[in-house]
Amino acid sequence: MRTQFTHFYRRSTYFACLLFISLLLINCSKDDDNPTPEVPDFEEEFDEVEDLPEVEDEDPEVTEPETGNVETSEETQAVVDDLGDDGEVSEETQEKLGAVETATESYSEGVKETAKNLNEEEVENILETEELEGDLAEVESGLEALPAEVTALLPEINYSADFDGRAAVANAALKIPDFGDKEVYAQAVNGSCQEQARDAYDTRIEELETQRDTQLATVDANYQRRLGEADTRYETRLAGLQEDRAAFKADLKGTAVNLLNAAAAAGEAGQEELAEQIQTLALLYTVKASKSLKEWFAEASALLVDFQEEEKAAALTIKETKEGEITSNFEARKATADAKLSAALANCHNQGSGN
Repeated sequence: MRTQFTHFYRRSTYFACLLFISLLLINCSKDDDNPTPEVPDFEEEFDEVEDLPEVEDEDPEVTEPETGNVETSEETQAVVDDLGDDGEVSEETQEKLGAVETATESYSEGVKETAKNLNEEEVENILETEELEGDLAEVESGLEALPAEVTALLPEINYSADFDGRAAVANAALKIPDFGDKEVYAQAVNGSCQEQARDAYDTRIEELETQRDTQLATVDANYQRRLGEADTRYETRLAGLQEDRAAFKADLKGTAVNLLNAAAAAGEAGQEELAEQIQTLALLYTVKASKSLKEWFAEASALLVDFQEEEKAAALTIKETKEGEITSNFEARKATADAKLSAALANCHNQGSGN
């Protein structure tokens, strides 16, 4: 009995081993027929998408406006110098003063009386008055009708080329670029392969978005700074313009006072007619100086505003141009990443969803 049992046990064990080995071989054969797909290294794939290039945002060149001036003409200075010399008044000066007398013969007695009473204090008042009234307004309104030989003796405004074709520049509306939606694919993807591809894509796009937003923030900061600098330059220029006005006024006043001193000297010398002619010229000169200063300052002030607006418009143009460059660079790289994602998803699909 013992011998038979042992023999039976051994045969059973032998057949069990054969069955196990057969099953093992069959399972291995199935694994070989359906190998586990290898998931590509998507992170390395999307790292091939280049970073955004640096954007040069250099400050524009700033040109200072030429605001011109108001000054005594050479003709007037020659008369003042001649009257200031000891001795006889030149024939040329006498002719010029005679032209002044002829041109103003029709002026009212009030104007002639104002000319006789003109002094340094009144000259200062006329130069500082915004709107002349009474006899002074009459003189001002008649300035344009004076003959050329008399006008040549009055203050003149010298406008620069910056005043030519001056026009205000409208500040363009701020444009906010539309960056679109980074989500290109609406369909849901499942499985580890697709998920890894999407994760790698999202990571790279977020990096590119950070680069884009940083560059845009820098461009906007430069734009805001340039606006502030344009405002500061305007304030500085306006202060300089006011200083110029004071300097021009002082020079013009000095010439008017010199004429009054010459008139006083002529009166003391018994040359009453000459004194009246010089006094009339002094009045015309002072009123024209007042008018010229106001006109020049208004035009020059407007010129400064134009420069300020042009500088701000230039800053906006640079901002929009740089924003366009940054957006274009981002979109180009996003398109590359989109193409890589599309290929990766297709590859995942060809391999199976991946379990």
